[in-house]
Amino acid sequence: MLSLFSSFTLALSWISATQGTFRMRQHRYAGTTSFRSPHGEIPGGSPLKFCNESRSTDLYSIDQIELYPNPLYIDDVFEVHFYGNFLKNITEKATWTFLARYGNSTEHETGTMDFCESLDSIDQPGRHGQPDCPPEKGFALLKMSAWVMPMFIVPGDYYFKFDAMTKENERIYCLDAEIYLDHRGRRISGR
Repeated sequence: MLSLFSSFTLALSWISATQGTFRMRQHRYAGTTSFRSPHGEIPGGSPLKFCNESRSTDLYSIDQIELYPNPLYIDDVFEVHFYGNFLKNITEKATWTFLARYGNSTEHETGTMDFCESLDSIDQPGRHGQPDCPPEKGFALLKMSAWVMPMFIVPGDYYFKFDAMTKENERIYCLDAEIYLDHRGRRISGR
């Protein structure tokens, strides 16, 4: 099972998402305060939620997460949009660590990559002509996308965890999700 995750995680090819969503929503979310439910849920309808390690002191205060398409199926190219506020400037060499586990298996796959490379874009008001990353204090829309490769994913329950940290070991955010992945058009009773 380890090679399944290794292939899946290596296959996450990041592609650019559209810029229009940011312009339409930037005023709606700029300056809002992050909503923290007792169960870690985040508005937006995605399966991503705050990890147990996540705290109100996380450096990226997430207001909403949207997943397109939702629900997610094997062979989908998907986009994730994170709306929130950076509480301070993020330094270079921040990291993004992932963990993927299939079903109830104790085997899992992990990996770490540069935080900036994990994202398609970071849209922040007033940063025209400046590099998107590392992000600065204030409102930001983070965008990422990937493909659920059918040759490496079998239908079933998956657990994913994504933990972003600065080089100073401060948490940017920590998210996790439990997702059932299947082929589009198949229905499993009870799912």
